[in-house]
Amino acid sequence: MATKNVNLKCINPEVIEVFSKFNVAFMTLRSLREKFKSDLAVLQAEKDKILENRENDLNNGIPLDTVLVKWSTVDIDRKITALTNKYEDACEPHKEAKKAAMKFLDVNLYYGYLLAQNKGSLASKGSVTVKKGKNGTQTIELDKSYVDMIKSFLADIGAGHANDDKAVSKFANVLAVRTSGMIKANKGVDYVKTKSATQYNELLLCNVLQYMVVDKGILVQAEDFSLALA
Repeated sequence: MATKNVNLKCINPEVIEVFSKFNVAFMTLRSLREKFKSDLAVLQAEKDKILENRENDLNNGIPLDTVLVKWSTVDIDRKITALTNKYEDACEPHKEAKKAAMKFLDVNLYYGYLLAQNKGSLASKGSVTVKKGKNGTQTIELDKSYVDMIKSFLADIGAGHANDDKAVSKFANVLAVRTSGMIKANKGVDYVKTKSATQYNELLLCNVLQYMVVDKGILVQAEDFSLALA
């Protein structure tokens, strides 16, 4: 008998809505971040020029008080602060949308992934030691394996065959492979190997959505990056 596949066509409608908001948030945050960096670079270049002029005048013997008045950074600093505040305000609702989607994933999923890499099995349980700070380490005890955590995720979103161990293991392996190195998801957005639990969960969810949109055609992605059943 052929191994069953996890059925994502039947996931809960409210979950699709959460995933849709996550997708919009992820792509919007990326766009906001790129524009912020570009705009900030322009302002920073202006400030650097002011500081360079200060240095030149000081080197030419002009008194510091005179130089500070002549080449004040008050206005440009105000612009940088305003730009930063505007960017952070624009990001906030999208960050909340991402957090809502992250609640479906076990907070220890990344460590389960690392343990699986170390042990050579996605069903491994036990302890894994990770770097903590520059020179420290932290040992994390896991009572659930990577497969167990994926199984809970699938059950929580209402996926079909979420109780079929072979189907879940097959799907977990697909996700583990896709998150093991550089991949592409959501119309060519590049991801690299993650370095934190939060980044891993975000990356994994992006892979789940890629699987549903690109691989299986279960969901369709609109121009605004919102998702709906095909």
